[in-house]
Amino acid sequence: MTRCKECSLCNFEYILAMAHYSTIHSLIHALQVTVTQVLDAELCLILRCLVQGEVMLHHDPLQLASDIIGRLRQLKGLYFQVFSKTHYYFIPPIIK
Repeated sequence: MTRCKECSLCNFEYILAMAHYSTIHSLIHALQVTVTQVLDAELCLILRCLVQGEVMLHHDPLQLASDIIGRLRQLKGLYFQVFSKTHYYFIPPIIK
């Protein structure tokens, strides 16, 4: 499961590609199906982050980096992966 998470479900570039080229809803659905089969804390945190930011990410998937950084600071592995790639994908968060 660790290898699967590293290559897809907890991989920032994979999540960004899924959100950008598919829909955020299909990404959330894929994570929900996975979480029902394999209960994992990191997957649950990513799922919760995506569900909370679903409306914003539906309109602009490139906000994913700032959304994950803002919501998942306690998830160090994905946080550092996202932070190291931020200069490629970062768009300042939308302030309402």
